[in-house]
Amino acid sequence: MFTSRALATRQLLMASAGTDVGKLGGAICARLRQEGQAEVQAMGPAALQRALRGLLRCRYWLQQERPGHETYLSVEAIHHEAGSKAEQAMGELRLAVLLRPRVVSAASEEDVVVSQKSNIGKLGAYVSARLAEDAEVRLAVRSVGPKAGSQALRALSIATRLVAKDGYRLLLAPREEEKAEDAGPSVRQLVLVCHRMPLEE
Repeated sequence: MFTSRALATRQLLMASAGTDVGKLGGAICARLRQEGQAEVQAMGPAALQRALRGLLRCRYWLQQERPGHETYLSVEAIHHEAGSKAEQAMGELRLAVLLRPRVVSAASEEDVVVSQKSNIGKLGAYVSARLAEDAEVRLAVRSVGPKAGSQALRALSIATRLVAKDGYRLLLAPREEEKAEDAGPSVRQLVLVCHRMPLEE
């Protein structure tokens, strides 16, 4: 499904809970500058959070260099038939990172809020159906914290498979925002804006 399938296995970037965000962001940037794409694989909420933080760091740097481009990602669930139920529940994901001209839309964003208890099957089906219903809609999938972020990505991996059945691919434009809390300091909110694009030949 990903154009980055052509990348050799040795080029796959691995993220863990202890990954240095700055180094990972630099590695992603290097791949994007050289090839226009990169792949990052991670298992579990903490590792996925580090992968996304690295991606966001890379996005910031590349925005300074190429203001007309956006760093998009596409997400795929990796299934290990021999893995334990605990490993399967952790949800290993592969993130294909792409540098592309920014998609410009005048449509306002429609928020989809995800928590750590969200049903990923229902959420993935909703995203796919909503994008098919309205080609102009900009779904902004929002989550706070590693567990909710993991649920959002796992749901979007399901939406990716459903969208592909109709001949499209699901690209996500990531960003991070400060979310004010009623009590206490503000928190970081992950925002993944969904774009339904025709599959590339």
